[in-house]
Amino acid sequence: MIFLPVILLSFAAPVLAQDAGVRPQPEQTHTPANNPYADRNYRWLTEVWQKKGGAAQPHAANGYDIVAADAWSAIMANMLIKTGVADGATVFDFGCGGGSSCLVLNKMRKNISFYGIDYSQSLIERAKKELPNGTFWTQSITQPLKQQPATKADLVMCSGVFLYLDSPKDVEQSILTMASVAKPGAKILLGDISDSEKKHVADKIRGEVHSKVATKVSSDDSLDHLYLSRSFFSDIANKLGAGIEFIEFADVDPAGSYANGAYRFNAIITLPNAHEPRTQQ
Repeated sequence: MIFLPVILLSFAAPVLAQDAGVRPQPEQTHTPANNPYADRNYRWLTEVWQKKGGAAQPHAANGYDIVAADAWSAIMANMLIKTGVADGATVFDFGCGGGSSCLVLNKMRKNISFYGIDYSQSLIERAKKELPNGTFWTQSITQPLKQQPATKADLVMCSGVFLYLDSPKDVEQSILTMASVAKPGAKILLGDISDSEKKHVADKIRGEVHSKVATKVSSDDSLDHLYLSRSFFSDIANKLGAGIEFIEFADVDPAGSYANGAYRFNAIITLPNAHEPRTQQ
């Protein structure tokens, strides 16, 4: 999937949520008449992400095949350093893909407990192979979690995922779910977000760069990305009573290896400590 990101936890007895109105799992068979993803999220799943599990390298399975593996790992490592994640942390990766972000962190820190979800079964199988001691399962980040953790996460990650969701409402709900599984004072790393103010830049780069990569889907009117503003994320942080820091790709990729960084940004939300009251929603 594209960046950023990944984060996970340990849990107790699984709780399956299938309330009225909850979208069915994407691994089920859908036709245009009953497709619950209307339609961007579901189309990216069936046309792209279900096919990525067999990619030669983990970062390519997550959609970063326009940048060299070493360069991408360095970018991700720089981002993770900014979260302050320490040895022994519990990390939950929302939209973990094949586990590539977790693999970077696994080389940086010791004794990390990894958890991750993704709606692509093939990518979840890849993550399980790459990190056999982690806990990964198939579901969309827009749905209530199938399993609840016994231990809250020190770090929650979600990198290169929001651009495939259907709406800002889905993004906000996903972030609220991330916050619900995180410890007080935990960090939520949101990576590789397409900037609504730079869509013109995105159209140019995706046309030029992606056309040179055989595995890439080029931008068109029927299968495009979701673009979001920084103020949108600031508003969500405010609802959580949390702080937020925006990170430019120039700060984590000084060599400019990642072409898409020209129209994307990253953010770290710092949740309030237990004694700090949260803003009423």
